[in-house]
Parts: sequence; C-alpha cells; structure tokens
Amino acid sequence: MTSLVITGSHLTPAEALIEQLPKSWRVHKLGSVGGPKFKRYDWWGSLWGLVKLPGLICQAKSTLQLIKAKVVISFGGYSSVPVCLAAKILKIPLLIHEQTFAAGLASKITGRVADIIAISWKSSRGYFPRQKTVLTGNPVRREILRVKRIPRPVIYIGD
Repeated sequence: MTSLVITGSHLTPAEALIEQLPKSWRVHKLGSVGGPKFKRYDWWGSLWGLVKLPGLICQAKSTLQLIKAKVVISFGGYSSVPVCLAAKILKIPLLIHEQTFAAGLASKITGRVADIIAISWKSSRGYFPRQKTVLTGNPVRREILRVKRIPRPVIYIGD
C-alpha cells in the first residue's frame, strides 16, 4: 500500500488532490494547527520558530519512518518546512505545490530541496529552479466542478 504524506497550510488544493488519488493509497496529513508566522516586526517569535526547527525535524523524521511514507507533498506554510526537510534527510521524494502568484518563505525554502515544484501561476516560476518547476494550475475539488449555476440574490433598495 502506498503511504503518502500531505503537509502545509493550503488545505483546499490539498483536499482536491486527495480526491484524485487512488482509494488504495493511505493519506496522512502532517503539520501543526497554529504554527508561527515569520513576520519582520516580530523577530523574537521568528527566532523562537527557528530554535524549535531542529526538534520539529526530528519529530517529523520519526513520524515519516513510522508511517513508511513513500512520498511527501507540501502545500506551503511554516508547518510544512520540518516535514519537507525530514523527507529529504530520509530520501523520500518531495513535491511542493505553490498556489499563489508570489512564493512564500516556506515554499522558497522547501523549493531548494524539492524534487518537483508544481506551480499554479507562471509568475511563480521565477522563485524556483526552472528545471524542477512544472506549471500545473490549481487543483479544484469535485464539488466545485459540479455547481451548475448559483442563483443571484435579488436586492431591493427603497420602496
């Protein structure tokens, strides 16, 4: 059985991808609920996040070994960084997906070690090594594709 790990904070495209995977695959979601955000004006918080990173990489490494992950797919965000770095240490194939026009810090970091980088927009291409980057677009959930027409509400102003 193929064991796949999804990590990161962009959950909507991650869920869309999961819908397309074979049902026989075991999918694990790894990350944190409220990981810190690196902000220029909060350097103490950012420093603390960096101090915790080695321990988080060790935790992620143990978890990836425990679940026998065959591939890791990242959807950006702070919580994805230790999982992606642990995957590379363990030589597990790593794919990252960047959904935005401009890559975030986590994607810039993990893009350096990723085997494949999928992007939604051509404008993201400049943030990553060209030879590893593929323009794929953004995964969309099936339920979105099934919507026929959304009725528009009628708004009356005045009498």
